[in-house]
Amino acid sequence: MNCEDVRLLLPNLLDSELSEEMEDRLRKHLLGCPDCDRERSTLAEALRLLKASAPSAEPRDLWKSALLERLEKTGLEEGWLAPAPEPVSPRQLVLASLIVEMKEQPLKERNP
Repeated sequence: MNCEDVRLLLPNLLDSELSEEMEDRLRKHLLGCPDCDRERSTLAEALRLLKASAPSAEPRDLWKSALLERLEKTGLEEGWLAPAPEPVSPRQLVLASLIVEMKEQPLKERNP
């Protein structure tokens, strides 16, 4: 295994996506190649920092929660807010946002 192969596979190694055999070959190369091992270490640290700075919830989940809270405030009837089957598509979320927006805006304001 050469350095170019190792560099291409480093993200897979760090995400535990390699077979045991491939991981062993990669680690063997890293033991004998300080440059590749330094790159592995740098990449691992970068990933750690990214994960540490990421919000605790997925942006999609945060947006979905905010939308549901807004829907509840508009006074839509019970049952309409029943949990949707997962996953909720972006189109469904946009449609729900538009419905809420239309409900909040009086009819005379929409048709000047």
